[in-house]
Amino acid sequence: MLLRVKRTSPFNILWEFLFCYWLGQTIFDLWGWDFDSSTWSSSPALADLEGYCVEKIVGGYTKLGKNRRVAWRIYDLPPHYGTVTISFRLYFVDSWDANDEFIVLYDDTNELLRTNSNPTIGNVCGSGSWPERGFSDRIASIASHQAHTLKLVFLGNLDEDESNESFGFNNIVISLKLCYPTCDYCDGPLYTDCTACTGTLYLWYGQCLNPCPDGWYAATTTNECLPCHSSVVNPLSCTTCNGPNSNNCLTCGPNSYLQVSTST
Repeated sequence: MLLRVKRTSPFNILWEFLFCYWLGQTIFDLWGWDFDSSTWSSSPALADLEGYCVEKIVGGYTKLGKNRRVAWRIYDLPPHYGTVTISFRLYFVDSWDANDEFIVLYDDTNELLRTNSNPTIGNVCGSGSWPERGFSDRIASIASHQAHTLKLVFLGNLDEDESNESFGFNNIVISLKLCYPTCDYCDGPLYTDCTACTGTLYLWYGQCLNPCPDGWYAATTTNECLPCHSSVVNPLSCTTCNGPNSNNCLTCGPNSYLQVSTST
């Protein structure tokens, strides 16, 4: 289950429109709040990840700070290709220093974003002893991604505990370029750009088909259409077949005849 949108302001609606139509198709829109903690984890473990800073966030004051990270794993990304664009709103709470950084990783070790805090905005949601550094909307991209899973890891490069410096985030939007519906993997948007197929379809020159064209058979182990036996001398080529060998022919070409093998 994923966080889903509650569009609460004209800004949110405009931002989603621009993100969707300018950068790609928005697949997971996590604005608003419908938090499913089962897909999130924290290290060291934190019993409750929900916080508040003007609006509901993941983390925040006394929750996410020095030496703590939180991860979100997505298991069901639809087939896609090329650049994955990710937008999120970051919150910098309490006494962030010039050398403190907010870091976002993907798939555990790959750096997606490293950023410093904003100018102060006053005491809003922290301890009250320090003015907050506010929030900031950021966009980052993964240059090439095709996997059906994605893990995002949020952490702060901070030197004080979460009672003095903490961070949070919300409004995550992931934008994907979708494959053609018959593709399970692809390298472009067309029906001829498939590199692997969904369900009971078989790959043939970038297309996903069932049945395979004449002269080809369905290889169920690799989900590909592979060529039938082909020869200009006996045994001659198969027109249709169920395997690669001459004895796998089901029908024959012009001026040739199918010899049916029997056993007693």
